[in-house]
Amino acid sequence: LEIIEISGAIGVSGPLPSLLHLNKLDSIEISKTSLSGPFPKLATSVTSITFSNVQLSGTLSEICTHTGNGLKQLNVASTGITGDIPECLGDIPSLEELILSQN
Repeated sequence: LEIIEISGAIGVSGPLPSLLHLNKLDSIEISKTSLSGPFPKLATSVTSITFSNVQLSGTLSEICTHTGNGLKQLNVASTGITGDIPECLGDIPSLEELILSQN
């Protein structure tokens, strides 16, 4: 499995699962659902992450511990995630797009 996209799925609820076992996962987009919980653990192969309009708990620093150096795009708009923007995001050499709006 390389791409996961769940958007506008009414009735999809519960905690976000760990996706560490999906070692070929490249892109994940989960938006406008009732999924919630801490930022999930992801395989380091992921290059694009979009969690928007879902309820994440925790801080942005958790993102750095759950992603690899190949991350190109990170969108966590309207998630409720808290905290300062961690320096570790600046240490990801491939990061091209960072969207943190409405948090």
